[in-house]
Amino acid sequence: MKEVEKEAVKIAEAFSSFYRKYGYPLYGRHNVKKTKWWKFFFKAADMYSNLEDWDAYIWVACQFEKHGKRFPTQLVGQEAFDTFQEYKHRYTEDNSTSLVRSLIDTYKKILDWCVETSCSRSLFLQDKKNLFLLERGNIDPVFFVVSKTFIGLDEEVKERIMSKEERMAKRSSILNNERIKKKMMEILGEDFV
Repeated sequence: MKEVEKEAVKIAEAFSSFYRKYGYPLYGRHNVKKTKWWKFFFKAADMYSNLEDWDAYIWVACQFEKHGKRFPTQLVGQEAFDTFQEYKHRYTEDNSTSLVRSLIDTYKKILDWCVETSCSRSLFLQDKKNLFLLERGNIDPVFFVVSKTFIGLDEEVKERIMSKEERMAKRSSILNNERIKKKMMEILGEDFV
């Protein structure tokens, strides 16, 4: 039961960040369990978290991707399940080849920068020029969604680089692919989160 509750909290967090585009939050982060919406998050986690390809963030992302504005009540039921089945491939990366290519390209840019500046990799995100390039899309930010350094940046800076929903979805696609996850752990070492 504790695992289901944990997944329900993940669903609530993901829902809150996606819903923000459409209006004021329906609940506070710390009081979600006391709201009328909690039973829907819990029910979704209870019904679907045992799926082999389950991921709370992807579940919510699929719902908003297909239907636009959603309410917690719409995260449960056949339509929600069908939407997940239809859209999950966008996040679970059957495009793992493009994800790998993107991660490699970004890693090469980081290494080139290290050679040019004689600085260590850990200082890459402290360089204002690099942050500017990330904001403009000249450097793909996906590499950094599993980096403690990136996660520690000011929320406003991260939001200019990539929306919270995108970060969660991309992070999920990295963590759900064992080979990519292991490689990123190896590359980032202590900075991996």
